[in-house]
Amino acid sequence: MRLALRRITRAASRAFHGNAVVRSAKNLRNGLIDRTFRRTATAEGRRLADELSHGGVREAAFTIAFNTPWAIDLLTHQWSRHHPEIRLVVVDNSNDRSARAAHEDLCRRRHVPYLPLPRNPEWSPNRSHGIALNWVWFNVVRHAGLDVVGFIDHDCIPVASLDLRSRLEGLAAYGMRGASLTHPQAWNLWAGYCFFRPAAAEGLAVDFKHRIEMGLDTGGGNWPGFYRRLDPASIGEAGYRIVQIELGDGRPPAAMLLLDEAFVHLDGASYREAFRDASIRQRLIESILARA
Repeated sequence: MRLALRRITRAASRAFHGNAVVRSAKNLRNGLIDRTFRRTATAEGRRLADELSHGGVREAAFTIAFNTPWAIDLLTHQWSRHHPEIRLVVVDNSNDRSARAAHEDLCRRRHVPYLPLPRNPEWSPNRSHGIALNWVWFNVVRHAGLDVVGFIDHDCIPVASLDLRSRLEGLAAYGMRGASLTHPQAWNLWAGYCFFRPAAAEGLAVDFKHRIEMGLDTGGGNWPGFYRRLDPASIGEAGYRIVQIELGDGRPPAAMLLLDEAFVHLDGASYREAFRDASIRQRLIESILARA
């Protein structure tokens, strides 16, 4: 009886949220929150843009930190080893003050540009991430004069060097491409591993929010006004495969994504239950460093 009730409830929820009128209202609501959020703390964004520009930085990758000092520690360490030619920037979307303090301390010690975002009004991790990316694009990227900009998940860890400049040679965008399951023509680049030439987006509608009605996750909002207006030949696709990462102590290995044979996505550093265990995290880090 309870199972049948749960199935009915889930079906009703899908029908409600999939309703075109409801979805349109939700998109209007999400758009309003996004536009309001990106108009906050704009001076801080412009200050970082000026810092990058005056420092001669032409290529930068931004990561959105969220309550995971151990992941930011691993990412910044590995980035300095494998991608020193591209400036990594940590933008902090954490809602935990101690995590923000730890992130800032790590970045200061490793000479990594750090920028704390204002309080994010979204409770959904997906929507929170999407509007954080939009904030970075509109308040930093558009003013920094960058030739290349990348977005990397805070748990997408470099394990080998990769010539990202060559990957983008002659292209407008590059990344892990995901197709919509509901709209055959629609696709987006995964927001956790994507690189762009900002000049290619000039005059186009950049939007890293999801588009549920199109079957597209975070970054899917770029399809209607950005990706579909680009020459398909100007989009490069990253290679990827599943690898098994040993966790030791008799635990089964964890299946994780390896991108371009150079980045391992830990997948869920901020919320995966197993990662709350310090011993598992340590073994995971050891496995990542051994693979590197």
